[in-house]
Amino acid sequence: MMVYCRRRGRRPDGVDVDHSNRCLYLYGSTAAGKSTYVETILSAAGSRRSHNPLRHVYYPGVGRYFMRHFDVDFHRAIVFEEFDVGQYNVAMLKRLCEGRNYSYPVSRTRDRTMKFCGPIIFVSPDDTYIRSAAGEAFRRRLVVVWYTLPYRTGTPLR
Repeated sequence: MMVYCRRRGRRPDGVDVDHSNRCLYLYGSTAAGKSTYVETILSAAGSRRSHNPLRHVYYPGVGRYFMRHFDVDFHRAIVFEEFDVGQYNVAMLKRLCEGRNYSYPVSRTRDRTMKFCGPIIFVSPDDTYIRSAAGEAFRRRLVVVWYTLPYRTGTPLR
C-alpha cells in the first residue's frame, strides 16, 4: 500500500501544521480565474521545495481509471479541474478527502490501495451538488469557497 499522510506535525521552520481540513471546493463563474488562483497558491506553497512545484500536482481525468497515473511518492497535491461529481464515485471521493485507505482500479492489473493526506482541490463552475441534500456528506469534508475575483491578465493574485 502506498502512503503519503501527515495530518499534524511541525514544519522545519517551527510552524504547527494541521491538514485535517485540507480539501478545498472552489466554485465560481466561468473565466473568473479559479484555476489560475489555484496554480498561484500551489506555486507559492511549493516554491521552497522544488524549482517547478506544479509538476508535483496531479490532475485526474474522468471515468473509472481517473487515478491510474497517480504516484503517491511523487505527487503532493490533487486538483480536480472542471469538477463534475456525476463522473466520479462519491463514496471513494469522501474516503480520499478523509485521508483513509482508498482503492482505485488500474487497467489490466489489480486495484491499487493508497492513502493520501495532501491538499485536494476541486474547481467547479457551480455548487449545485454540494448544496443538495445528497451532497451534504461530501460537503462536510470540504472547505467551500465561492470565488468572485475577476481574472486580470498580468495582475498578481494576492
